Amino acid sequence: MLSHDMAQALRSPNRDLCWLAWFERSTTPLYCWSGMQPIAWDGNTYLGVGHLYSVSSIDRGDVLSFRTQQFSLNGLDPQVLAGMEESVRGRGAKLWLAARNGAGQIIRDPLLVAQMEQDTLQREINGDGTIKLTLNCFEALPRFDKPTGKKWSHESQQERFAGDTGFYYTQKIARTGQPIDWRLST
Repeated sequence: MLSHDMAQALRSPNRDLCWLAWFERSTTPLYCWSGMQPIAWDGNTYLGVGHLYSVSSIDRGDVLSFRTQQFSLNGLDPQVLAGMEESVRGRGAKLWLAARNGAGQIIRDPLLVAQMEQDTLQREINGDGTIKLTLNCFEALPRFDKPTGKKWSHESQQERFAGDTGFYYTQKIARTGQPIDWRLST
């Protein structure tokens, strides 16, 4: 959901947009943004990776498609790689579209564009001793193997969609009705 402050920033003719990214590591997470200097937001310091930062195009696709995203961070200090082992598979990553105010600070409630899982990591050492880090991520399909804790009942449906009576009748039929034969009749 887009907050009022973020909506105003996006409508402004003088908007100053940027990307914020979070990558899970075995130690502290890696925070970076598309500006040049470090910036603080939400209690964390984001490394400025500037114009050397690239994000592959974001493709929404259809509901069941497997979507990949590639992040390239160039010119990183080698100590940034501490805690990034060769295997990053399954670790989390997030990408936000943010806006900055006139003072250069991140406006609250950036828009979460993608929540992903990391897949592979490639690193290259540049001639100047800095590192180019390329993270391949994917936006996972819904995880049907993990229970959500949600119950499909009239009461839980009312919490989310007040006035919807669909589950009221379903529960009533399930308690008092005849068993449903789901096999195809011939």
